[in-house]
Amino acid sequence: MRKTTLALASVAFGVVANAQTVNGLEVRTTDAPRTMMTVDDAPQGRNIMMTDGSEALIWSEDFSNGIPSTWQNVDAGTGGAGLWEYRGTGNGATQPADSGSLGAYATSATVIGSATQSNGFVIIDSDYLDNNGIPGNFGGGPAPAPHLAYLITDVINLTGESSVDLVFTQYYRRFAGPGGSQAVPATYVDFSIDGGVTYPYSITYNGDISVNSATAVNDVEARDVSAWIGGQANVKIRFRWDGDYYFWMLDDISLESTPQYRAEFVALGNAPKFDYIMGPAPGSSRLGLLTLSQNRAITWDCNALSSGASPLYNAQLRVEVINGGSSSFVNGPVFSGAWGGGVGSDTLDFNDLNTTATPYLPSANGQYQFIYHLTADSAMGGGQVISLASDTFQFFVTDSLMSLDGNVFSNSLGTPQLGDDGAAMASRIDLVADADMYGVWVGLSSLTVAGGFMEVAIYDSSAFTSVTAGFDPNLLVASAQKTVTANDVANGFIRFDLTNGGTPVALDDALGAYYVVVTMYSNGGANLIRIPNDQQWGQGATSLMFVVGAQWYSGYSGSLSFNSPWIRLIATDPSIGVGENKLNASVYPNPTNGVVRIQLEKDFGAYNVRVMDLSGRTVFADNMLLGQSMPASLDLSFLPKGIYMLDVANENARGTYRISVE
Repeated sequence: MRKTTLALASVAFGVVANAQTVNGLEVRTTDAPRTMMTVDDAPQGRNIMMTDGSEALIWSEDFSNGIPSTWQNVDAGTGGAGLWEYRGTGNGATQPADSGSLGAYATSATVIGSATQSNGFVIIDSDYLDNNGIPGNFGGGPAPAPHLAYLITDVINLTGESSVDLVFTQYYRRFAGPGGSQAVPATYVDFSIDGGVTYPYSITYNGDISVNSATAVNDVEARDVSAWIGGQANVKIRFRWDGDYYFWMLDDISLESTPQYRAEFVALGNAPKFDYIMGPAPGSSRLGLLTLSQNRAITWDCNALSSGASPLYNAQLRVEVINGGSSSFVNGPVFSGAWGGGVGSDTLDFNDLNTTATPYLPSANGQYQFIYHLTADSAMGGGQVISLASDTFQFFVTDSLMSLDGNVFSNSLGTPQLGDDGAAMASRIDLVADADMYGVWVGLSSLTVAGGFMEVAIYDSSAFTSVTAGFDPNLLVASAQKTVTANDVANGFIRFDLTNGGTPVALDDALGAYYVVVTMYSNGGANLIRIPNDQQWGQGATSLMFVVGAQWYSGYSGSLSFNSPWIRLIATDPSIGVGENKLNASVYPNPTNGVVRIQLEKDFGAYNVRVMDLSGRTVFADNMLLGQSMPASLDLSFLPKGIYMLDVANENARGTYRISVE
């Protein structure tokens, strides 16, 4: 696989990356041998839109009777077999309506979530067409990739219809577009006004979906196409797949009158739909888990499109922050000018929609969720208020954990993708205050096989010397090694003690940041090691991966499959003594017939859990990740009936609870 080298900037931890080609299920490239890669799951994107509901239906097709006989289904690239398929119950169905991609690497057989999915939909199953559903069978399917497939409507008469939207529901998973380029998607819609002789107008869809990522299963797309086909009598619409892997499902296609007001969040160039920015300086790590002593200001921004027939006014980004059942809003400036509708610019970007002037500072431990709200008026003087909202994102303020991930499991990565023995990942954790470090917590996917060996190492921020030489061993701060046990895999994490006989390692914020490096050894591939990854927001060069036999990279181009690995530093404020604070937790049911649940009232962190009998003998001990929203189950059914003491402690707090096993 082709990879682009990281460049070293002059700042202490300025690792800048261009890209690496891919990560996915099975990677096909033209410039290197084919390499197997797997992920546990694919993230789901979402196209978030609001309208005023004024659309009137002009034309529609829901495939209840299959692909209409008057439509054209054309394989323009592989000689006839690379066609669109109808999945449903009627004549011509290749599979039932509950059947998704049949390819070997599509990750799941999930189907489109359209309103009329049960009566059928259409799919171009590029994955299956290339490999016939057999892993490693590249080019052995009924139509080897790449594919160029057209699904073309019959002639649609739009005389008298000057205002027209194209609307459809889709489910798309992205790999490569035309010419095998992963810089572009494979999904396009072309428009003809001369009955299909020429197609001079086109829309590219899914440019904001990362490589190996997917849209939501029920992603509704709506675009104003009035300028191209409005009022025309000989319209044809061509749905064009141009690329290879994985699939594109379509249903409920319609032409509707353009609503008076409509807006949606969009990606613009390299700027994502939504951005989450954390101090102390530009380029700082975006910590999904942080402690109060390492608190820093947070701001948000977004990009949006106004595509209704009339302009909107007074657009404003308002970020709703939810913590502990209460919510508050962080408001950005109001953009008072005309927005869209042929009057002003139809896009507002992060320069217009942001909360830069009103940074947010978390004030207590807990799970913080945030939602991007965009409001606008339908008239200059303040008419109807129109609003839309994003999905919910999250971060945690904890008592002892710091990491790039926000506890979202998007996929996992490790051996053998990066190499069987010696593959590594590194997270850069920025500090704004001194800290006492006790250890490192590393997440493990359920695909991990016990018996592998892992090493963690802490380096100060100046230790990274080059993409080939890696980290300077003379600047090593601490290290530890462990063999992965079955208990670690069952728990979903492995914890490394980095103290010196219980004494924590002092981290100096004057160094700016520390790298936490995790190296994996899978015994030649016999003991797989997989670390969860969070794709909530892009991290850039604050996370690095080492590919055995190659060098360090900051990730894969166009993909978040390596982004925020679950590598968590366990560190506290030096002014807090070990177990100094009382841990407030609920332990239930009590009495119990064996299973006890532990739920913290407000904190979130890694804890040592011990159960002792009344003589003080330890009968159970483990490390667990506990939090208000993450109760842990403890199975004590192996113990004789009686009274026991449950001790839950970490570097910051301790609680002891009397439990009765009956």
